[in-house]
Amino acid sequence: MDPQLDDLNDMYVDIDGTGAPGMFDVAFSVVPVLVGLFFLLFVATVVFMVVVTVRKSRRYREAGIDPLTADVDRDIRMLRALENRRAQPVPPTPPGSASLEQRLDDIEGLYRSGKITSAERDAARARLLGSL
Repeated sequence: MDPQLDDLNDMYVDIDGTGAPGMFDVAFSVVPVLVGLFFLLFVATVVFMVVVTVRKSRRYREAGIDPLTADVDRDIRMLRALENRRAQPVPPTPPGSASLEQRLDDIEGLYRSGKITSAERDAARARLLGSL
């Protein structure tokens, strides 16, 4: 027999006596390759996540925002804008300038576009209907 084949056959345990590599021999020779590929994929994913986080942090800092509290800062700005919008009084429309139906439609349009809440819509409708 060829010495190289003898070395190849020595790598496998002959379980069934056929001299050919068995299922377990092939599986155990493939597992380290699969584990290595999984490890490389895992490392690549971690590196990608770190790169994305660093880039986002730099952009936040360039904009003058603390990256660790950016979500809280955004929520606070949104709440303050909402409070400011609610604090502004709705200018009264002069009587007779628009029909009641038109004014109710305007209020409904503001509600549908998200500019006022349902409570604000109900209050405006009550003011209009109460002014009759």
